[in-house]
Amino acid sequence: MKFRDTSCCAWQEISNLSQHPTPEDAMKSFCELNFGAAESRVKYHTMQSLQNHLYSFYLFSTAVNTPGTEKESSYLPKFGTDYGSKFAKFIQENKLGTVVESPMMVNAAFHADHSNVVWIWAPDEAAIQKWWADSQETFRRRAEEAKQVAKEMLEKAAQMKVAKAPAPQMPMARGAYQGVIMNMPIPVPEPAYILPDWDEYNNLEKDF
Repeated sequence: MKFRDTSCCAWQEISNLSQHPTPEDAMKSFCELNFGAAESRVKYHTMQSLQNHLYSFYLFSTAVNTPGTEKESSYLPKFGTDYGSKFAKFIQENKLGTVVESPMMVNAAFHADHSNVVWIWAPDEAAIQKWWADSQETFRRRAEEAKQVAKEMLEKAAQMKVAKAPAPQMPMARGAYQGVIMNMPIPVPEPAYILPDWDEYNNLEKDF
């Protein structure tokens, strides 16, 4: 999530809402950027100034494929095209402010295959801060669970890697031994000297 300043100091635009897998995750990011430490508040390179209170209004939108152009359109966000409606519903269900929805309009000026819906959110700052405080334990527990799952997956992957490792091969026997042992890998020490061929030696004696 990012915030974009406008010419009016009373409201900001929320962008990158489509990058969040759930509306709860989007609200978590919203709170981190507004109520978290200074480092967290500029984590996503937001243009937001570090003010002491929320803005009066926030605008967010969603883009969907214009009906009848789905096959031609390449617009398909990672987590679907209903991220705007889900975020608005989350705000309403948790009583985090008032949300007003616009009608869907075709983006004829730039992308005729896209239609857009815009929401204007008047946040209830006290309710949002309470939700943020009450959710800290849940987020902490989920983070610990995620770390444990990641640790178990790494351990399992390491065990599978060891199990699949090829067994060390012994050197092959050399010379006449090779035919006797049917090419079975056995350790064979290197000979310290080579025995003479006695038949060849006796034939040499006959020549003298």
